[in-house]
Amino acid sequence: MMAKRIDKVRNYAYKMMNGDQTGHGFDHVQRVVNNSQKILQNETANAELVLTAAYLHDVFDDKLTDEVAGRKADVRRQLIAFGYDTAEINEIFYIIEHMSFSANLEQHYALSIEGQIVQDADRLDALGALGIVRLFALAAEFIQQFKAEWENKEL
Repeated sequence: MMAKRIDKVRNYAYKMMNGDQTGHGFDHVQRVVNNSQKILQNETANAELVLTAAYLHDVFDDKLTDEVAGRKADVRRQLIAFGYDTAEINEIFYIIEHMSFSANLEQHYALSIEGQIVQDADRLDALGALGIVRLFALAAEFIQQFKAEWENKEL
């Protein structure tokens, strides 16, 4: 049953995101899904709900649509049609709302490098992706250190 529902979600996400020209097209969605699958190898979570959220994460993103409420309602209707129950749908929406770096910026940020915000990896609560974010934070710290040394500045 999981494979059937995921296929339906994938097809819906493809239909919604394939024409996007902002860098959030279906190729981006597929990269998020692939990263989610890697994370799921080391984390305990409901894989179907995580993958569903990964496929749908940009469908109603306020950076990509002015019709957030309408898109959310459409996603909810589609999920019901695909056989998800209310508890599963609520969990999917919760994951989507908490998986984004930007969704966590107000509470969880560490430093800024050339306008890029790097979150505090120890406080990230998105998809259990601490290992990936820790590596990203370390790389960002290295870049900041290298740039300071290159410019003969002390941190």
